[in-house]
Amino acid sequence: MKSFVAFLFVFFVGFILRAQEVGFVPHEVIVQLVVQQDINQFKEEFNEENATSRIIKTQLLSKRTNSWLFVFDNKNVSVEQFLRILYGKSEILIAQPNHLGVENRKLPSDPLFSNQWDMLNDGVNGVVAGV
Repeated sequence: MKSFVAFLFVFFVGFILRAQEVGFVPHEVIVQLVVQQDINQFKEEFNEENATSRIIKTQLLSKRTNSWLFVFDNKNVSVEQFLRILYGKSEILIAQPNHLGVENRKLPSDPLFSNQWDMLNDGVNGVVAGV
């Protein structure tokens, strides 16, 4: 009986701790810039204006939508604070945390989907697959 109670205790404590885990990468956000915005210019200007929340690295996710993964210095700023700073910029269309555990979507059952080659991001042309 004691071992059963101990098992339940460990199970529920583990469950509670698991429920409190962060559901996103703490120093990454996914951003869509306006169509003609140059990433290098944006990064340079942003870092000049924001000494405490600098963009450290960028990675292209989708050329067609001008979507990027930003890795930022999170020593002085949280993801939520960084997103508020980004949304203050006219060059940003959309910004969100880089969520963990997001399942890849399934391919559509449309029999003509293979003719719509631009709708499937399979990682060619230097972008991240599945984004």
